[in-house]
Amino acid sequence: MGLWQRTATNVGWIALAQFFTVGVNQLVLLALASILTPLDFGVYAACTVVNVVLIQLTSLGLDYAVINSRDEWKKVISSATIVRFVLSVVSLGLIVVLSGTLSDLFQIDNLELPMILASSAVVVIALAFPPSMELTKNLRFKRLSICRISGSATWSVLALTLALLDWSYWSLIVALVSSQLATLISAFLLSPERPAAEYDRVIAKKLIRFGGVAVSGTFLGLLAISIDKFVVGAIVGPASLGVYWAMFTYGTASPQWISGIVNTVMFPTYTILRKKPEAMRKAYSETLRYVSEFSAPISMGLAGGSSLFVMVLLGGKWESGIASLSLLSVSGFFMSMASPAANVFVSMGRPDLIFRTNLQFLVPMALLLVPAAHAYEILGVSAVILGHESTKCVYVIHLAGKLTGAKASSIAKSIMPSVSAAVAAGLVVLAVNLLVQTSVLGLALAIILGVLTYFLLGQLLSRGAMLRDFREGVRAIRGE
Repeated sequence: MGLWQRTATNVGWIALAQFFTVGVNQLVLLALASILTPLDFGVYAACTVVNVVLIQLTSLGLDYAVINSRDEWKKVISSATIVRFVLSVVSLGLIVVLSGTLSDLFQIDNLELPMILASSAVVVIALAFPPSMELTKNLRFKRLSICRISGSATWSVLALTLALLDWSYWSLIVALVSSQLATLISAFLLSPERPAAEYDRVIAKKLIRFGGVAVSGTFLGLLAISIDKFVVGAIVGPASLGVYWAMFTYGTASPQWISGIVNTVMFPTYTILRKKPEAMRKAYSETLRYVSEFSAPISMGLAGGSSLFVMVLLGGKWESGIASLSLLSVSGFFMSMASPAANVFVSMGRPDLIFRTNLQFLVPMALLLVPAAHAYEILGVSAVILGHESTKCVYVIHLAGKLTGAKASSIAKSIMPSVSAAVAAGLVVLAVNLLVQTSVLGLALAIILGVLTYFLLGQLLSRGAMLRDFREGVRAIRGE
């Protein structure tokens, strides 16, 4: 099986895993929104925001470094695992010390224990590092997908069951840690790789040096999509944080799900193609086209139908988040389009570009968030996020295009049919939203008309390429 065919097949398995980790979890979140309160979601949001920052810090970019390393595999993976495990234990200890301060920052009483329990997941993730890296390096995405599906299924079942048993926010936190344990167990069952105590100081330094540059930029990017939650929690309050976190999750998860499918399998492929300029250019351009064809209609459709989505599926207690959902959904599209550039930067030996670009855009956003939160609460914060993500997206695509030789005009031409069709579909959904009664039937009508508009107009503008892309992808995934 050739590289491109194998990559396409891997996309199929990662798509299945992403469907469960994002798609099914999104459906479970809809059910949880009718059971739990915005305050419950606010507690969970505070814990997960801190948890995500910890995971990025403790990873130290070692996944990038391990995949790129040409040293002896056993020494590389064991040295990296030891570094990551030590960092995770130290980070967990830091959270134990700072949990009281964080509780005061988020204005949530007794947040210490939930935050410490949620943060313990970083240690579990560190233990799963060796088998997961072995599966990734050897392109064994079928097994890797099974690991992710097991974790997702655990989260979904536990969160919903415990919420129905009136465990409030504990249902989400217990499910979070349990899902990581399920992923760890699955990884050990499906991979021959085991943690080892063989530590090579020279290799460790090389890994940290390479990964540190990459993670510093990635961490700034992560901070850019986390600082808004800190600001909302500290200025607007925990209940509003719950609403904002839910709208951010609904608005950005699906587009990032699409880009996550492609990015997971394309990084090893980019690494292989880095010395083949024409193949690299083609790979990056096609990545953007495929991401756009799927993420644009989801983002624009949700932006146009935000009121129907919230009132029909979530209920009146989430009404204050409708306008924010519209803005954050469009932000999700720009996030999905910008994310492939990071893999290009790292695979071509320029991880410093991740740091530079994220720093350039983080500073002005951080300066605007506080006054926006004071003046317009979560709507103001959502507007700042949209401005940040849109301008950053254009810039990183420009940089990645220069590295790969992909011209801006050719990239724009390839994504314009899907973007134009998606905007038109979003306007159709908005019209239905304004004209029909808020009901399940109204939501169904908006979805049907939006989907039809997108595919018909997309086919027309792309001259049949959109449907052809879909068919070719299905054939490749089937191995035909």
